[in-house]
Amino acid sequence: GRPGRQSGRLVVLDASFGLRGGPACDARGTVQNIVDGRGANDIYASTRLCGDPAPNRAKQLIVTYRCDNRPPIRVVANEGQLLRLPC
Repeated sequence: GRPGRQSGRLVVLDASFGLRGGPACDARGTVQNIVDGRGANDIYASTRLCGDPAPNRAKQLIVTYRCDNRPPIRVVANEGQLLRLPC
């Protein structure tokens, strides 16, 4: 593999940014691109991921991902926080 890459293959199964049980946008493709492109497993939870589905409300980024063939992992970050995806 390329230098600086994590050894595990990280696959984003689902990612949404918005209100729990309320309006949210699909950030899956964006999150996967960040992981693939930078080789970085830190995702900043912000409206830059997929827009602002709930203006002036505190939103969350919820990501479900799989590392290699291990069981899926679900992680949550509040808007403005860095979400780490350990792999």
